[in-house]
Amino acid sequence: MLEPYEFNKSDELIYFFKTEFNIEYKVNLFSFEYMFHQYENISKYIYSFELSVVGKFKKTPLDPRIGITVAFILQAFFKNEENAVIYVCESLDNRQKARKRKFDEWFKKFKGKNILQFNMTAYIEGVEILNSLIIHRNNPNFKEIIIAFSELNDNVEEK
Repeated sequence: MLEPYEFNKSDELIYFFKTEFNIEYKVNLFSFEYMFHQYENISKYIYSFELSVVGKFKKTPLDPRIGITVAFILQAFFKNEENAVIYVCESLDNRQKARKRKFDEWFKKFKGKNILQFNMTAYIEGVEILNSLIIHRNNPNFKEIIIAFSELNDNVEEK
């Protein structure tokens, strides 16, 4: 069984870990409240997720322990069932579909039975923005968060 990498928490929701290939990663869960300001009772529970390599690497080797480390961090985050995460696939380098496939693979493999994923696509100035909502099935605001996420994707060019 794969073990997650050891990670350090540098801020409330910022984590760092280093792989066996000596590549450091940063996991950042930051408030997405401003995107949901019209939903006052849920906005403070909605976060965006970002995974990035610290430093410059032309190519990073495949490493299955990265996925399990990210899953371990997210499992701790979802101990508060009211939390929700939106993952937006970076599209500046046209690799958003590859990122989406990798994230979906990790999600399918490590999600457990209580975490659900809802995928949507938004368009900003003709650019396809792939994004996912990750939410606990027992979230007391489940329906309202789903509606808000859907409306965000439908109206993104207006924001």
